[in-house]
Amino acid sequence: MLRATRAALFIAVLSSLPACGDDGPSMGADSDTDVAITDTVLPDGGADSVAGDTVTTDAGDAADTATPPASLSVRILSAPPSPGPLPGATVLLVDPSGARHEQTTDSDGAVTFADAVDWSAGDGRVTLAVVAPGYAARALAGFRQADLAALPWVDGGELRLPLRHPEAGPADAVTLTGTFSNLVDESHTTLVGASVPAVPHRGVGADLELSVAPGMAFRWVAFELEEAVSGRSVTRTIHRAVDGVHSAVGADGAWDVNLGTESPTLSTAAGAFPIPDDPDGDLDTASTASVEVAFRGDWAHGPLLGVATDLRPAADGGTFEFEVAWVTPAFATSQFAEVLTTFALTTPSTRSVALVDGFPTAGSQDVALLLPPRLTAPPSAGEQAFDEVVAWSSAAADAYPMVVYTQGPDALVVGEVFLPPGASELTPFEGPGGADPFSALGVTSLDLRVGVCELDAGLYSGSGGCRRFALSASATVTAPE
Repeated sequence: MLRATRAALFIAVLSSLPACGDDGPSMGADSDTDVAITDTVLPDGGADSVAGDTVTTDAGDAADTATPPASLSVRILSAPPSPGPLPGATVLLVDPSGARHEQTTDSDGAVTFADAVDWSAGDGRVTLAVVAPGYAARALAGFRQADLAALPWVDGGELRLPLRHPEAGPADAVTLTGTFSNLVDESHTTLVGASVPAVPHRGVGADLELSVAPGMAFRWVAFELEEAVSGRSVTRTIHRAVDGVHSAVGADGAWDVNLGTESPTLSTAAGAFPIPDDPDGDLDTASTASVEVAFRGDWAHGPLLGVATDLRPAADGGTFEFEVAWVTPAFATSQFAEVLTTFALTTPSTRSVALVDGFPTAGSQDVALLLPPRLTAPPSAGEQAFDEVVAWSSAAADAYPMVVYTQGPDALVVGEVFLPPGASELTPFEGPGGADPFSALGVTSLDLRVGVCELDAGLYSGSGGCRRFALSASATVTAPE
């Protein structure tokens, strides 16, 4: 079970965020207990900032009439490649009046907070925060009824929340070590990715190390690349590409990969994608680009199928021109496979990504990358106490802000919080049980980034995810004194 303790203790504090909702009415609970998000009236209001117990709203937000309390049914789901209900998840609801309710999901992954939500009370917002053993913590903060109804996870009046599969951390993963044989040149770059939660291999030379989730068989793809970087441009040659299936492993072990003796069969495409103007940052002037093709079955994991073999900014600076090459293993065309092409711009401190369904196509790409938010508290590369306000500015008014907390040099995600479009600040508050994540993790600080996310329910086999997202520069939050 991956990072169960980390996630559980982290969300205990994250759930002290203002009005959080990481899940919603159940998908499949008995109809007499399910209440559609739109069944009760929520007053209209403008964009808000979420800051602890203080929420700034338009003057017209007061309810015209009192509404009876509504029940809220929640079903927590796992994301692909093993979708299904998650029993044993802890769900915290903070209702609009500020009262706290906590339940554990049953064998169907469901809980029901009966008559717990009076949308006309208090600030008209709910908090839902969720943790499940082996999954990254997630919350939705500062959501009113209309905000919840607008989420792409809503279907037929029900909010269906998938949790991100855990990212294998050093304490939880099993590590396979060995060598690559038949390298063309030991100065070349080697890559190996897996179809389960993993820390992919990227290295130079014959040494191989891949960390994966224990107890899960996985598909893998390995590459040998020759890379040359010049300023913002890069060229690559794919010398070898092989794939296979590895049985489940329960402990560290040996694994050697034979790269073969023949050049791989590659598909290719050439085109260009736009660089957005970034008047308050340097995404348009200092970024490098990437175009990748990957098999993905959940939020974050999947073996790489292809990379850009040529990337360079156009002479006018308005686009990145690319050539991309990829392999097509048999599993990438199966009924369970999802293939995505990723376009990204990265600066030394920020990143913007857009996902496009399917293998790459030639020509000009209709890709509009989001501008990264600007952290104001704490400032970029600065630090502050965990319980202080996190604040930012963003040009992406229609995207969902998200605050992402990570740990360690590998930036392992220990929690993430989504907020309604237009929100610009967030204050953590006490979570269930008052657990202290810093003591539990044995750390005195966590890294933080603010992002913006364009949610799309159709991604990842219908479990939902960010079709486009951008991340700010990082900062540090420290354990409160």
